[in-house]
Amino acid sequence: MKKILAVVLVIGLTVMVVPPMAAEAAGGWGGGGWHGGGWHGAGRRGGSGYWGLGPWLFGIAALGVASNVWGPRAYAYPAYPPVVYTPAPVVVAPSPTVVAMPQAQVSIQRTSCYAGGCYYLQGDGGQVPYQWVWRPSQPMTPPPPPPVPPGQ
Repeated sequence: MKKILAVVLVIGLTVMVVPPMAAEAAGGWGGGGWHGGGWHGAGRRGGSGYWGLGPWLFGIAALGVASNVWGPRAYAYPAYPPVVYTPAPVVVAPSPTVVAMPQAQVSIQRTSCYAGGCYYLQGDGGQVPYQWVWRPSQPMTPPPPPPVPPGQ
């Protein structure tokens, strides 16, 4: 493929450059050329040489094709990693085993005594909530009977 493009490019450039130069040098194909004060057209045929603009357009097209084939890229093509589709792995987590460990007993002060009595802490804080209970140190005496009204 590259050899064919190189041959087409060489032929195109040759056709583009050689015949118009030869025609201009011979002064011919319509009488155009340099005459005294300026450049004159090709006379009654019009155009610029035997083939006109064809070789120039072909040469420009051949250069465009060659620059696309052999020219450097403005940016590199992205190289993506290959895409691989696999099913998601099945993950089975083992069921957790619950082991009841006896908790260490924390020593808690369960009594707080004063002159008139003591507070006692009842309950374990887990299944039975804690509760402070007041117990007086002397048994309570019943209140005295009410006084009997006079005159009875």
